[in-house]
Amino acid sequence: MSLPGLNGEPAKGDTGAIRGLATQSTTRATLMTARAASCRSAVSALVDVTADFAIELSARIAGLAARFDEGAQGATDVATIMNDYADALDVIKTDAAAALSQAQTDYDFIFTRREQALNAASEFVVGWGVAWDQTLPGWLYLDNPDYLTRWQNAIDAYFVSAAAFNAVTTRREDLDTRIAARLRAVSLFAVITDNGGVPGSAHVTAISAWAGSLDGITAESLADLADPEVIRRVWDALDESQRTRMIEESPMTIGNLDGIPIGDRTRANAINLENEASKAESDAAALRAKLNNPATFDGMHERVAAQERKRLMDEIAAADALAEKYRGFLEQEITWVDEHGVFHSEKGARVVVFDPSQEAIATYHGPIDPVTRDIPQWIENVAIHVPGTTTNIGSWGGPDGFGKNVYNATSNTAVFVWAGGPLPQTIPDATSASYSQDLSTKLVAFREGIVIPPGADVIVMGHSYGGAVVGLAEQAGLRADRVLYIAGAGMGDGVDGLGDFPNTGDKPHYSMMSRNDIVVGLIQDLPMHGQSPIREGTGGVIRLETGFTDADDFDSPDIESTGQIDSHSSLMQPGSTSFENIIGVVQGTEVELFSESIIESYGYGVIVTDGIDDSGYQPIMVEVK
Repeated sequence: MSLPGLNGEPAKGDTGAIRGLATQSTTRATLMTARAASCRSAVSALVDVTADFAIELSARIAGLAARFDEGAQGATDVATIMNDYADALDVIKTDAAAALSQAQTDYDFIFTRREQALNAASEFVVGWGVAWDQTLPGWLYLDNPDYLTRWQNAIDAYFVSAAAFNAVTTRREDLDTRIAARLRAVSLFAVITDNGGVPGSAHVTAISAWAGSLDGITAESLADLADPEVIRRVWDALDESQRTRMIEESPMTIGNLDGIPIGDRTRANAINLENEASKAESDAAALRAKLNNPATFDGMHERVAAQERKRLMDEIAAADALAEKYRGFLEQEITWVDEHGVFHSEKGARVVVFDPSQEAIATYHGPIDPVTRDIPQWIENVAIHVPGTTTNIGSWGGPDGFGKNVYNATSNTAVFVWAGGPLPQTIPDATSASYSQDLSTKLVAFREGIVIPPGADVIVMGHSYGGAVVGLAEQAGLRADRVLYIAGAGMGDGVDGLGDFPNTGDKPHYSMMSRNDIVVGLIQDLPMHGQSPIREGTGGVIRLETGFTDADDFDSPDIESTGQIDSHSSLMQPGSTSFENIIGVVQGTEVELFSESIIESYGYGVIVTDGIDDSGYQPIMVEVK
């Protein structure tokens, strides 16, 4: 709102759309009533049937009739409430428009009176420094004081009209609160919308699913449900042919929809990978044909023609690289271990997120239950890893390789590697918090879409910029049992410490970073990405040792020996002290605490020795909380 002192937007919202939802609910109620009547007719027809099955069948049909009746009543109640809402909102829209018009008129009149007063002044008076809601002081204005009075009256009139507009805003807020309460009072509405978690645009879909009317549900209407838990309930209610149809017809939607089982997302994304690979190959073929056609360069100057050839060759190389990458996912050999310790292998990466338009990708390492098509019940730990800067679909081999290494080093564990959208690709880009802000809520939704086995722990890890993503996700309500910041850029823009995390603030948090890391080490004391996970003030984050490249050999080079840049990522190297600490956090076993530097003062100065380089170094091992 451009006018000062006006609060809210009481006229927002489309009453036509609200009435449309009411009409849809009424239509659904009519259909459900008709279905209930059909069920009762079927029960009547079974009265004279003497076969044993008739009694049981009659009871089941009668139960279905009751469910349709309840659904019809609930839909009717929702329609009534929505129509009442639209009627009341129409009145508020009219009143808001009138109040806004009056406020605009009164605001403009302030400046009319202001100009009149200044023009009437006998001596030059400067008014540019006077705020809109102030007049010149009487001692400075030596002419007719009536001008100042009229000026002040205009200001007072605006305050009255602004208050009238704000009163309409209060009425709108009260209306929204009352309507929400009425909707929650509809028992069916609470059931089908997961206590309000499903947006209004998906209420008809939810009602249909609740009543068992699943034939008309599409992938798009399923996605409109928005709540992963509700999506999962509807998906499980579909039969196999319905699920297969959705996967084949809308693979991009199903393959990226939180709440869909891992196995089904993988099936959908295999189709997406094949489609994208074929498209890239087709693009490359078309570009080659253009490159090899002499007519393409007819009339071009030699230098221009050379530039065009170079451009075409670069585009061909990019398309070929994409096709090769996508085919690589489809051909990738994966291995997993069942609950009896038996190794299995199959072809095709478990891609559970794949959307090239959003640079979104995630993979899964672990077993899949053949019945639920999800994480098996015997899994004890579920890890989610968020990689950092320079990660994209083309560079996915690195992060995915880390996920595979974690899986291979653990037991009874499932591992996800997740990048649900664009991550910064350069160090300057990584100074912006916008990527972490966009990804944090997506990470929360992805976590909520995973069906965690009973009793299993959830461990969330973030490397580099991924640490900032994890921190903001925690602030947004991420649920986890343990959290690990691996060379984290920070705990998220604006985060002061664990006290900012509503669901994980009281959970164990760990961090690690090589002593000479200059990739993110130099920004640990800057507010760029919030509180540093390795500094004091976190509220309880425990720093772990990065140690040696060979965890079992204290004479092996330390992680810092890999270089100031490489040590940023080499701490994820299998076999190293730091990697063993990562595994300890994931499995909930034991970890090595960070060895603080030894500082010795001499007459000629101070000598600082890394804790692990001190002659008396001994690992300090603690159990993971």
